[in-house]
Amino acid sequence: MSRIETSEPVVARMKTTPNWLRPWISGTLVAALRQRAMALPAIDRKPLLVIVPHQDDETLGCGGLIALKRREGATVGIAFTTDGARSHDGHPLLTPERLVPLRRREALAALDQLGVPKSEVHFLDHPDGGLADLAAAEREVLLTSLLSLLERYHPGQICVPFRWDLHPDHETTHALVVEAVHRWGHAVEILEFPIWALFELRSRHLGMAEFTEMRKLDISAMRQLKRRAILAYQTQIKPTPPWHHGFLPPHFLRTFRGNQELYLSSHPNSVSNVPWATEEQMENDHPKPDDTINKTGTAIRNFPSLPLISAQPTPGPSSAARPPGIKPMTAENRCQISEFFHPHAT
Repeated sequence: MSRIETSEPVVARMKTTPNWLRPWISGTLVAALRQRAMALPAIDRKPLLVIVPHQDDETLGCGGLIALKRREGATVGIAFTTDGARSHDGHPLLTPERLVPLRRREALAALDQLGVPKSEVHFLDHPDGGLADLAAAEREVLLTSLLSLLERYHPGQICVPFRWDLHPDHETTHALVVEAVHRWGHAVEILEFPIWALFELRSRHLGMAEFTEMRKLDISAMRQLKRRAILAYQTQIKPTPPWHHGFLPPHFLRTFRGNQELYLSSHPNSVSNVPWATEEQMENDHPKPDDTINKTGTAIRNFPSLPLISAQPTPGPSSAARPPGIKPMTAENRCQISEFFHPHAT
């Protein structure tokens, strides 16, 4: 993972929610989300292309799917859009110059555990934390790289971070991949996986179309492989003095060490030309006081099925319609999310 930018309301909520309560809230809601999610179809041998910003996103978000695909003999390609240099900003030892080669080696080791050979791993090396601010020429270079990967793999599925994953690199990677797929023009299924969005999950979000449409994948057969792959990312999980904790806290990692992975499926080059859900539609999907309440205290009712993706080029992270409570990222509001979980020693 890497440094995260977010908006003032989210920062304020993170600061005021007690540390001991945050894992319980998110864990309870993630369990409810997984319980009600329908299963993804059986794994096939179609090529899979995974495009993520940071070295570890692929293992946390879709490591089980990667391993299952490789077990079936499918070709799997992995692309990292950033160099991963900024996960430890301000650390006296893990400087960007040292982190980049370290995280590369960790990624190759993790993916080796999942069955992906080194020849199928691609490092695009754009600036960590800077994808949303790329100049037009740099953005076009990245899009050209993504198009080359699409031509190389002709994937049946593409894995990317969730469209509202509360990190500018995650959201921008999603938007760039969808734009590249539109340019490519071939039919392909996009599987979005949430990472940071799961940690800021609130009960009101569970009624939104993007969450009600999520599917779960049983990865119990690959659970131990995924756990070993996660352990390859020592820079992210191991305390490195003078910091007393790893960048990713244990309760965060537990979310991704279970028997299921969550995905939102969409087909951007389908014949559908239905626009994205509007802010008004999102507001109308708020749980009402008379909604049925389940065991976790989450409101449940029959929400309208809102369109997931447009046949037109997808708007960028800052302009896409968002559920209430999920705010766009801004460069002015930088914070390192782990600081709210456990302040580091200086």
